[in-house]
Amino acid sequence: MGRGYGISSIPFLEVQISMKKPCEEFITSTSVRCGRHVHTIGLTPRGALVLCDHPDVNTELALAALGAPTPRCLSILQSWRDGDYAVLPDEIYPALIKALERRDDRQRAARESADPLEVPFRIRAEERVRAMAEGALKQCGYRRSHTMWVGGEHIVAAYIGEPDIVGSSNDVWRLGFHGTDSWIDATVRLSWYSRVYKCRLAVVGGFFVLDVIAEDEKGLVVLAGRQGRGYDVHPARARVFVDEGGEYRLVWLRDVK
Repeated sequence: MGRGYGISSIPFLEVQISMKKPCEEFITSTSVRCGRHVHTIGLTPRGALVLCDHPDVNTELALAALGAPTPRCLSILQSWRDGDYAVLPDEIYPALIKALERRDDRQRAARESADPLEVPFRIRAEERVRAMAEGALKQCGYRRSHTMWVGGEHIVAAYIGEPDIVGSSNDVWRLGFHGTDSWIDATVRLSWYSRVYKCRLAVVGGFFVLDVIAEDEKGLVVLAGRQGRGYDVHPARARVFVDEGGEYRLVWLRDVK
């Protein structure tokens, strides 16, 4: 599993390439220890991972399959191809999220310019639900990075699948300065629109509601994103009820007496 549930469960943007490219073509790059050397890994604007110091990746992969040691750069590339983005250097991950967003924007623009009847209904429905979920995530009150000189970005992304939410942060270094970027990945079902969003339950008390689990005389039992230490966000059960003023309130179940 990658750093976020949704990130590790979706196909990546482009076919990964691996060749020497000038670093100015990258939206971000970083150095990694590969054997006895320090190599450069970059991410292109189209979202392709580039190994600058391995011009013949296929040959090296073939040798590794025959028992030769696998260089770290190639291990990162192989995990990337397998959808395990947890191995990515911290400098690459925020750029990956942005590349995914740009990919989605390009696909959305292409669909909007096409005949709507040519786009499968499920794809249009997933796109709409994801956009609503990301909008709700931006309204939540979770901690977010505010570092000034480096980092300071807060990235949210929503995906379709089994309900889950992950929040964390990445260290960012640039020109000797250190900062952090915070991020939250949430995954919801298509039914989130009717079960949560239309019922005005998407954000309650500053927390993102993933799904409604049950309903009883005391109110609703929901799965929501709970703030942990630092930038951690994780799924937890909570009860939602209507207060005397007619507003929804959320109380975490283990806090209920």
